[in-house]
Amino acid sequence: MKNKLSDYAFKTFLALKSESVKDVKFDCIEKIENCVLQNKTGYYIGIKDTDVIPSSIVETLEKFNFFHHTVDKASLKGRAIDLSLKNPITGRYMTGSSSGSAINVFLNINDLAIATDGGGSVLAPALSLNLYAIISPLILQQELRKHSKKSTDNITFTPSIGIISKDIDTIKSCFDVFIRNNNNIKELEINVAKCFVEELNSIFNFPFAYKEINTFEYDGVDRNKMIKELQDFDFENKVLITYEGPIDLYEYGDSIIGHYDCYRKKDQLKGSKYYLKVINMANLSAICIPSTHLSKGILIICKSDINYINFAFKIAKMIEVKFSKLQESYFNPKNLL
Repeated sequence: MKNKLSDYAFKTFLALKSESVKDVKFDCIEKIENCVLQNKTGYYIGIKDTDVIPSSIVETLEKFNFFHHTVDKASLKGRAIDLSLKNPITGRYMTGSSSGSAINVFLNINDLAIATDGGGSVLAPALSLNLYAIISPLILQQELRKHSKKSTDNITFTPSIGIISKDIDTIKSCFDVFIRNNNNIKELEINVAKCFVEELNSIFNFPFAYKEINTFEYDGVDRNKMIKELQDFDFENKVLITYEGPIDLYEYGDSIIGHYDCYRKKDQLKGSKYYLKVINMANLSAICIPSTHLSKGILIICKSDINYINFAFKIAKMIEVKFSKLQESYFNPKNLL
């Protein structure tokens, strides 16, 4: 029991030292202590520093033992890279805009993070650090409708809530807090977008039958083109899997850099952000699953309907991801002090 409590206390100590944390909620220590003393599983959560996420969710989450631990830093004006934070693995600028949220999960400051995604702001930071995530417009749908925005390429959208964690079961537990879930599963045909069938089998050991399709071009820059490709896909009867990354490893997938000229546009494409940039804009839901390769993973994209999302979770839970032992050892927070 004491070991569990000391682990949570250490998380708070680490949060105080982290540049990716804007504020620490110290009252969560007593709350997690009461939870542990009752032999219940409790979680520390970070919440992105944005007024899009309603403060009322804190009380809702606490009823299920998800305790607000940190306010997580975000990139300036929702930019796709964060010039104030570094990716802990690569040392390059951290992917945005939910930059601090992903870092704080990666460094074990939090068990999961609640953030927002307009054009890849949850899915891209999560994959850049080999983390799991989900976004769906079903989460707090009514509350977010008043936050309509325009992207840097002039596309109007309403942001979605996303959840980031190191494991899919934790994400599912938190997701079920927000969504009344009957756990019914809509069985769907699995389609895999071209480019990575070999990786799907060799890296992920994919356990489902699927059909490879060649109608997706992985443009990576033209959001309207990628949205149109998704709109033409039969999400009523199928689920789509794409391969994303390596996120911001060779160049930055940042539209501010990319808009200057054709050469910078080519650099932007090398940021390897593809359909994760338009999932929310197409009103779809998606789960990202990291791979054993740095900053790469797959997206399971589906219709924003609970029965369809449950099928996506079924796929995600069946894929075994073996994380790097060196990464786990080196970035163990107690080894970083």
